[in-house]
Amino acid sequence: MNVVIFALLLLTGFASAATLHGGCFDWATMERLPGTYLDFNSTPEQRIVAENGSYYAELAPGAYAIKANYYENGSLVLSSSAYAEIASEGDYRLDVILTPALEGETPLVDLPEPEEELAATDNQSQLVDAAVAIALVLIALLAVKLLGKGAEKKSEPGKAEAALDDEARGVLEALRENGGRMTQRELRRKMPQSEAKVSLVVSELEARGFLKKFKKGRGNILVLEKKIMGGP
Repeated sequence: MNVVIFALLLLTGFASAATLHGGCFDWATMERLPGTYLDFNSTPEQRIVAENGSYYAELAPGAYAIKANYYENGSLVLSSSAYAEIASEGDYRLDVILTPALEGETPLVDLPEPEEELAATDNQSQLVDAAVAIALVLIALLAVKLLGKGAEKKSEPGKAEAALDDEARGVLEALRENGGRMTQRELRRKMPQSEAKVSLVVSELEARGFLKKFKKGRGNILVLEKKIMGGP
């Protein structure tokens, strides 16, 4: 535990402002989109290129509008808008899910090459990256130590699902019938339980590794884990 506390203190010691990070995903496949451009209306404005489909931004406390664009052969094909509110210094996560660009949206002029954009931001994030790397190593060492003392063996996906109650299995079945992906609002329409109950069941399934939940606007997109897709 002391190692984890040290790692967290090390991270906060390097940060002079809040860190906002997350992934950029294709709505159709839920795969990361390398090369996505993200524009923040900060002061001064920032443009970040998610080279590996992930982005990191240092922001002062405040509210920010984020515009994400993904291009193929110089043409805008996917886009998304997001809103982030930074209350104080710390670490915040916001995943951005891009959908097909609306007709009439115009691409940005003189798009920089991703390598040039990343080179401009490398110096700004070098200390934070180093802190993250050190913290991950320390946490990994702690995990190995705990596993050495003996961890509970994880059950097979089928056995784990069989142990769920009827409501949780109903959520998984509804997702399978919809191809393994749907919005939480669509799920609530299919389930007889109340909105609050469905939300609790979804949170429990996410915590137990049955599904992932991605923020999209004011709602959530639910995606079944591949190991669960085939059923028990």
